[in-house]
Formats: sequence, structure tokens, C-alpha cells
Amino acid sequence: MIKQWLHLGEDYETLSVFFTKDFIATNNAATGKFGFLVQPTTYVLPLSAAEEASITASFRFLQQKYHTPHPQRENIVKNIITSLLYEIAGLYDQRPVPLGVGKPRSQVLSAEFKQLVQTHSASARSVAFYAGALRITPRHLTELVKEVTGKTPSDWIAEAVVLEAKVLLQNPALPIQ
Repeated sequence: MIKQWLHLGEDYETLSVFFTKDFIATNNAATGKFGFLVQPTTYVLPLSAAEEASITASFRFLQQKYHTPHPQRENIVKNIITSLLYEIAGLYDQRPVPLGVGKPRSQVLSAEFKQLVQTHSASARSVAFYAGALRITPRHLTELVKEVTGKTPSDWIAEAVVLEAKVLLQNPALPIQ
């Protein structure tokens, strides 16, 4: 995601956290819990003063632990980031935005498709299943998802299946098969 701020106030300050998709899989965070990373309802989340203070404190704590030498620093930082993601997910959950407001139908259907993939990819892997759930043809689904996201529905399904497999492989209690 690329962002640009054209005007910054004198009191502007930012802390940024970057991580890979593998970070989510490695830390057993199911993608369905962090939907705001996949299909955000908004890119700017208005916060109350209390929410802002809480998030700022979490980021400051993360920053402090990142710069503190410790034999388990990497694990500590990963867990703080995971906690921060859950905190942010909770804020998004409190502010549901109607899916279709101000968006073209192709974007709405594409977003609905991606939500369905998050929910059903462990058991449903055919484009026809998702097209049926959206009440459109598989060909139409393929065209609109490719147009909106640059990837085919099959690509999205395969990506979700691989991510789920990575998450499951992290659990030593489960057999490999």
C-alpha cells in the first residue's frame, strides 16, 4: 500500500510497523480475524481520545521493546505486534461501514468474494462455489475479480489455502497429513 501526505502539521508524528503475510501465518493469526488487513472498510480510522491514547501507548511499548536488547526480543516484539493487531481489529469491528457505500458493484462483489474465501477456503475451492454464493456466473466472477484486484479468483483461493496450511503446520499437536 502506498500513501502520500501532502500537508503535515507541526505536531505530526508517525510510527509504522511493516510485516509480511508469513508473519500472520507464523503467529497462528487466522486471516479472518484481521480482515482490515485484507479489505479495509476505511484506510483512516477516526479514534476517540481514549482510543488514540491506548493505541499510542501500545505503539510506544512496541517501540521500547524493539530497541531493548533481550535474548527473546524477537518473540516479545512479535507478540506485541499480534496484540496490537487484535486491538486494531476490535476498533474496526466497532465501526462497521456498509460494504457497498460509494463503491462500484464490481468492487462490492470482489470484496464479498474475498470475504467468502476467508470463510470457506478450507472446504470450498472451486470458483463455481463462490460464484453461486454471489449469484453470478463463474466467468463473470473471474472477470470482475481480475479487473478489481489484478488476480483471478483461483489465485485468491490458492493463496488462502496455502496460508491456512502454513498456519496449521505451525501447530505441533496436529499430524502433518
